[in-house]
Amino acid sequence: MYHARVQRFIAILFFLVVLTACKSKNTDLRARIAAANTSQFCHPPDACINPSILAFEKGYTVTAFVGGRPQYEVLHLTELREHLLNLPMSAWPQGPIIGISTSDDVTDWQLIQKNVKEAEKTCRSLGLEAQFRPGG
Repeated sequence: MYHARVQRFIAILFFLVVLTACKSKNTDLRARIAAANTSQFCHPPDACINPSILAFEKGYTVTAFVGGRPQYEVLHLTELREHLLNLPMSAWPQGPIIGISTSDDVTDWQLIQKNVKEAEKTCRSLGLEAQFRPGG
């Protein structure tokens, strides 16, 4: 009886550890980028360009260079965090820095400003240095 309780306790404890590990994805992107020594991925004449975010009224376009080629992804705010976390470390050759700019095609400037602030907040929560770049 005692042995069965111990086994059940160990099984529950193991399940909780696995569940916690699966849920707690490392969201400190700065630490992951630093640990990956991302400067090793910069080989001129290839583009040594970090990801950038272009904010527009309905969301964002994220551009990242992977394998020396630009990849574009159109996202909503709810998708931005996860997308940045899932970029390969080779997309960050200049370290934990990301550029944010605004679209030049503007109808609702206040909405774009709101999206820029939300993108900046998301990036900072991941440990990224957000650099604003005018005009997109």
